[in-house]
Amino acid sequence: MAGSRVARTIFYQIGNAIGRRAFEYSREEVAPDTLENVIDGVLSLRGWGRVASFKRTESSSGVGFECSFRDCIICHQRTAREPVCDVMRGLFAGWLESFLGKKAHSSVESECRAMGKSACVFEIAFTKRD
Repeated sequence: MAGSRVARTIFYQIGNAIGRRAFEYSREEVAPDTLENVIDGVLSLRGWGRVASFKRTESSSGVGFECSFRDCIICHQRTAREPVCDVMRGLFAGWLESFLGKKAHSSVESECRAMGKSACVFEIAFTKRD
């Protein structure tokens, strides 16, 4: 009724809240060197999928993360022309926002299994000024 853009924003916000809550639930286990293992454990325990890779990049403008996620429950056995995993995109952004203590500058799903890719890939960026 409201359109796909509104729906995608709502799903992203729901995922973001889930990611923030999941981080709070496992805060004591999370450190920079365990970030990938903890989020993978939280998601796989609940049957949401598995983190295939988790890369951190740094540049003069800030820090970024690229997460490759396989067996995503959101797009399982779906076919689409554009990425559909806004809940997971929000979840990873919310998780990282809680870890870093600041809001993400951008969050994009660059690849999606629903589009025939082997995994869903999420790219989350944070600027240094935030």
